[in-house]
Amino acid sequence: MILVIDPAFPEQAITHGIDQQTFELGRVAVALKTLADQEGTAFGPGHNVDDAEQLSIGAAGDLGQDRERGRSSPDVAGEQVAAEIVQCEVRVIAGNERRAVAGKPGTGIAADGLARSFNRDYTRRIGLLQRSVLDSPYSLTQARVLYEIAHRRGVAATELAQELHLDPGYLSRVLKRLTADRLLVQRATASDARRRHLQLTPTGRQCFAQLNRKSQQQIAQMLSQLDEPRLHAALDAMQAILAAFNPGAAASDVLRSHRAGDLGWVVARHGELYFHEYGFDQRFEALVARVVADFITNFDPQRERCWIAERDGQRLGCIFLVAKNRTTAKLRLLLVDPAARGCGLGGRLIGECIEFARAARYRRLELWTQKNLAAARHLYLRAGFKKISEEPHDRFGPQLVGETWSLELGSVAPI
Repeated sequence: MILVIDPAFPEQAITHGIDQQTFELGRVAVALKTLADQEGTAFGPGHNVDDAEQLSIGAAGDLGQDRERGRSSPDVAGEQVAAEIVQCEVRVIAGNERRAVAGKPGTGIAADGLARSFNRDYTRRIGLLQRSVLDSPYSLTQARVLYEIAHRRGVAATELAQELHLDPGYLSRVLKRLTADRLLVQRATASDARRRHLQLTPTGRQCFAQLNRKSQQQIAQMLSQLDEPRLHAALDAMQAILAAFNPGAAASDVLRSHRAGDLGWVVARHGELYFHEYGFDQRFEALVARVVADFITNFDPQRERCWIAERDGQRLGCIFLVAKNRTTAKLRLLLVDPAARGCGLGGRLIGECIEFARAARYRRLELWTQKNLAAARHLYLRAGFKKISEEPHDRFGPQLVGETWSLELGSVAPI
């Protein structure tokens, strides 16, 4: 059962001489009574229209008690009549049949209550009610600004203010704080000295890595409380909310950790694509299967990760980070499906891998690729990797040149 109250100001209120403000007070009284415990008694199993009427009558009675406490002015009488009018406006919607109240459709008080309840619960769960976030000296806004600068090269303050909907003056104070803490520098561009790009300093990158690691741990701990069906339902709901509030945007690519069925897809898709595009034989698919098997057998969730890229439930790419030793990790099995190429997904996957490696306090990231994989090599070069060696081979059929690349992540001090 869903309670719906028409948001329109009804003619009955005008007839009784009740103004808009007084009517809204009556509406709030009824809403509070009927939505006080939706998860418990209100409109739960076994409740019917009589329950709705009784609740709204109770609200009017509560308003009457105010009169007994000394509020005997016309305001109290008006509020009581308003509550009674709102009671007349209450309808219970059963099953799939939706009836407009007072002849006008509305979203209803139940939708508003659910949205606000969700906001209150989620902000509490992720610690947004605290003065600072993730046990750091920084506010949510300051941490978000660090995140944006860490993920975007050459971003300017005006762009951040516009995209984050921040007042420019407030953002300026945030940037001054981060600059004073030696986390941030602003550099003039070569093409326009008036335009200044924001960049993190080595101290800033270390600070962001620590914040990001704590955020990952916080979300992982929260999601670990859910079993597999509820986890998938929660993730699907998150994606649905993003899509609902961004209807004009193209479907977004979601990066998530692996789950049942993903690793078989990784092996099969690598075998298919590399055979059709580069002529690699089944020995390559066998290598991918061994990498995946070793990953699962030795998986350390604190220091290793698999990302699956997904759009509307369809897998479109993947990347793995696995430990080589205490200080070095390996980037492995980067794949972008042809349906998702050209939209920056490969760069996002590599960026997530680098970010996780820094948060896990690795000092070096390595990868092995082939000289003929031009698109992948371009992404590695753009991300800062450097080729350190090469070797000809024919392990997968064609004559190939295998290349080893590395990225120095720097020393990250223990927390």
